[in-house]
Amino acid sequence: MAVRASIGKGTIYLYFDGKERLFEAVVRRTLFPGRDQAISFVEGFEGSAAELLTIHFSQMHAFMHGARLPAMLVMVVGEALRFPQLSRFFYEEIIQPSQQLLLRIIRKGVASGEFREDADQIFTQFLIAPVMHGAMWNLQFSDVAPLDPNRYAQSHVEFILRALRK
Repeated sequence: MAVRASIGKGTIYLYFDGKERLFEAVVRRTLFPGRDQAISFVEGFEGSAAELLTIHFSQMHAFMHGARLPAMLVMVVGEALRFPQLSRFFYEEIIQPSQQLLLRIIRKGVASGEFREDADQIFTQFLIAPVMHGAMWNLQFSDVAPLDPNRYAQSHVEFILRALRK
């Protein structure tokens, strides 16, 4: 990162207390705009819950298959044992809001009768994990067994809708 900024490695630490604060700044700059945009979109959406869920997951897949995000996920997982506060920060600022947003969409579908009454009891981890897995899969195996992100996203959304409907 220092090289790309055309500064020495030590200079970065004039601006950040350590790796944790640097990571938090990267997450804020890279992921917060997407998170905030998703929240605004969901809040303003007037169509059906199924339509909203489809669009939301399509956008999540597109975002997760971006250039920077899969590598960032690998870094969070890889550094979790050495820097547990990074995992906590990532969970509190990215994962938890994403889960809450997903529950809002599902509860909208329950309230409208589109989804079964107990749909909000499904673990959101079951619904979100394939998004993360697809992005990390292509990061690791794109040269030998690439996933088509669009087909993967479409299959994932169809699977979710079948699970949530009555």
